Amino acid sequence: MRSSGSSTAGASGVDRAVGRFRGKRSRRARVAVIPLLAGSGTRLKILDAWAAETPVVSTTSVRKDWTEGTGANCLLRDGAAQFADAICELIDSPDLSAKLGKAGRVLYEREYTWNAAWKRLDNVEGLY
Repeated sequence: MRSSGSSTAGASGVDRAVGRFRGKRSRRARVAVIPLLAGSGTRLKILDAWAAETPVVSTTSVRKDWTEGTGANCLLRDGAAQFADAICELIDSPDLSAKLGKAGRVLYEREYTWNAAWKRLDNVEGLY
């Protein structure tokens, strides 16, 4: 699918995509960059990235809601320079990128799938 934005060459020859993506593009992304300052809908992008085993860089505001997701399966940074450093770190380190992507996928499967929801419902006393 095509982006509604444009692509420009970034630092170190890394392409930077600007705009919104449609379709399954996140499944091919090397890093999901999700700066959360406010709102909750953007957090769904983190779930999408974790489902696709894509490593995530986000802001420390994620910590408020998803404490298990901090550090073990995403890099949390505040500020443009720290964000850029984290993105470059993941691009330059395939091992760290794969580790964070896999950890995100494990958390996604354990907590955020339909099967996980049904298991939690099965454990509720007196529900049936």
